Amino acid sequence: MDCIICRHQTNYKTFQPCGHSVCKACMEEKKLTEICPVSHVVQRRTQPEGGSVTWANSKKSLPGFDGIETLRIVYRIPEGNQALTDLNPGAFYEGVDIITYLPDNQEGQELRSLLVKAFDAGLIFKVGRLPTTDDYECLVWNGMPQRTSRAEWSRKQGHPDDVYMKQLRSELRAKGIE
Repeated sequence: MDCIICRHQTNYKTFQPCGHSVCKACMEEKKLTEICPVSHVVQRRTQPEGGSVTWANSKKSLPGFDGIETLRIVYRIPEGNQALTDLNPGAFYEGVDIITYLPDNQEGQELRSLLVKAFDAGLIFKVGRLPTTDDYECLVWNGMPQRTSRAEWSRKQGHPDDVYMKQLRSELRAKGIE
């Protein structure tokens, strides 16, 4: 297939469901991710079917957001078998039960709505491998890691801050979620 941008032969990335192809050099130069630059179609869902996302308020504030309640977002996806498009079709993967946090202010509420939209589109998780092992297939973040701790200094993925919230919005936009 030819790259739709530079017209060179490529077998690097084919966007689904539109079928346009882009070479690695153009992907990197144009900073393309999950959206086809021609059809503007969002790349296929990466997350297994099923599961849920819920949220609730917590009175406890996050570091840096004193006096503001916290949005507690819970993602649940049951264990299952990998799809044909995953790393090892038919193989078992572990499910997830993950809690993430955002401040319950205007920006946090907007991001929560976008995250729910991304979850419903199947773009939050993918079947992958933990960095600590090569053979354990489970659900991992699909390019938009979230804050899984309320603590300011944590071995987990830390607490949300202004930089993180801008980055998360940018990553959502790159996946066509606005």
